[in-house]
Amino acid sequence: MILAVLAFLGYRAILGDTGLTPSSDDTVFVITAAAQIAVPTIVLMVPIGLALATVGAAFALAFGLGGRDVARAVSAGRYVRSAYAPGQTITVGDITGTVQAIEGATTVLDAHDGRTVRVPNHLLLESVVTVHAE
Repeated sequence: MILAVLAFLGYRAILGDTGLTPSSDDTVFVITAAAQIAVPTIVLMVPIGLALATVGAAFALAFGLGGRDVARAVSAGRYVRSAYAPGQTITVGDITGTVQAIEGATTVLDAHDGRTVRVPNHLLLESVVTVHAE
C-alpha cells in the first residue's frame, strides 16, 4: 500500500498538481495501483458503489418530491377541460368569474370587477364549484 501512495504522489507531481482535492482520475489511479499490488479492489469498489447509489437515490427522491405538485396540477387540467368550458360562469370559494381559458396548470377567470384570477386546476377538483346558468 505504501508503494501505491508513493506512486500516486509521483503521478500528481508529474501532472504538476499538488492540491489535495481528489478527482475522478485520482480514484481510477488509486484503484488500479491497488489492484497491481494485490490489494483486493472489492474493498474499494463497494464503498464507491454505495456512495454512487446514495447520490442517485437522493437525486431521485428530490426530483420525485419536487415534481409531485406540478404533476398533480397538470393531471387535474385534463379533467377540468372536460368539466368546464370557456365562457361558463363559475364560483370557486369566494371568487366568481367567467372562464377565459383552461391552461395546463391553471384556469383563468375574469372576475367581473376588472380582475383576472388564475385558479390552480387541482382546486377546481378538490373544492365545491358552482356553475351558474347562462
